Amino acid sequence: MTPEDVAKYKPLLIELLPTDGKAVGNISLIPRFAAKVRERLSVEPKEEDYWEVRNALITEGTIGKGRGKGGSVYLVNALAEKEKEKKREKRPRESDLYGPFFTVIKDTWAKENGIQHFIIQQTAAQ
Repeated sequence: MTPEDVAKYKPLLIELLPTDGKAVGNISLIPRFAAKVRERLSVEPKEEDYWEVRNALITEGTIGKGRGKGGSVYLVNALAEKEKEKKREKRPRESDLYGPFFTVIKDTWAKENGIQHFIIQQTAAQ
């Protein structure tokens, strides 16, 4: 395969991978890749073509190797975006929950359990 052929085939393989970063098995991907190449380029690819394109994409860091019988591949950028999104989500700190617990214990829980005389203090920040 020439470098020009590899460059033409790369986008076709990338199109077959889910954008959410889920891995797809090589065994199921090979016939789908061949069908896509036949459809778009009117060329009959060999199985070796898939492996050459796959390895080129792995080398450049566009896709990554996954696990499974026969191996699998996934879009690397999709996983990186997922990780960035998780980091951007504002998660409440544990200390943000102290106030609501304090209020429930003082106003509801103690009364429901018949506790009339009690002392409640928030001591976590000492």
